[in-house]
Amino acid sequence: MTTLSTWLLITVHSAGLANEEKKYEEALEYFTKSMELSLQLEDTISVSQMQMNIGLIYYNTDNYQKAIEYYDQAYKGYVSKDYTLGIIVVLGNKAVALGTTADAWKPLP
Repeated sequence: MTTLSTWLLITVHSAGLANEEKKYEEALEYFTKSMELSLQLEDTISVSQMQMNIGLIYYNTDNYQKAIEYYDQAYKGYVSKDYTLGIIVVLGNKAVALGTTADAWKPLP
């Protein structure tokens, strides 16, 4: 396992713990760092997962517009890799943030 992969696992784990404890600012820092490491590893699926997790942090702190921005970024990454499960989950999260399922299916700009 590469050093970057090891750090990615550590930061994702730390982010999850902080999120569970409702330490959203700390979780946001860890998820952002995890996203940066995923970019360095050129791992599109992991980048999208971190974007979705960041979106969830914004959702949990009532910043719905910012959450939707991150969900849209994650969606694009999932589509580029044809990752159906990720697409479904992120659209569901977006629907909840929008307050209606119909709006989640509108095309992205």
